Amino acid sequence: MGRPMQIQLKRGDSVWVSQYVGVSGEIIVNTDTQQARVMDGVTPGGHPLSGLIYTIPTPSITSPPPQSSVSDTTPVFTSSIYDGIGTHVASYWEIYQTPTNALMYRSGRSTTDLVVLDLGITPTVLVVGSSYYVRVRHENSTGYLSDWSAPVVFTITT
Repeated sequence: MGRPMQIQLKRGDSVWVSQYVGVSGEIIVNTDTQQARVMDGVTPGGHPLSGLIYTIPTPSITSPPPQSSVSDTTPVFTSSIYDGIGTHVASYWEIYQTPTNALMYRSGRSTTDLVVLDLGITPTVLVVGSSYYVRVRHENSTGYLSDWSAPVVFTITT
């Protein structure tokens, strides 16, 4: 039996895709539309490859703001609303202490904390005077996972 294989496709926004002429048979992904396109070596932007491959949008942390001071040791975090193909069925949250990158909290696959993570209802308490970063990823109804959000750094203050 062979080893699992990971395929990475070129990705770009709509402007880049519309100008790109790839080699015949090359597949690229438009990150604005989440649409896969197959190149023919001649046509800028190639041709749609509907229904076979897609990615889901990368979420962002919407609260707390980056580099903010948070006066609660059990803060509430929010992510952007899922706006991809299918429905949003799960999220994965992680919080790390900086600068050590020590993992402080990992939700695992959460079907309840989709866009809001409330540490007030978890056993995790963050330390006053310490800095942390939070990140999230989304899962859709077909089991596809987004990339991790950009990490947002915050500090717990009194």
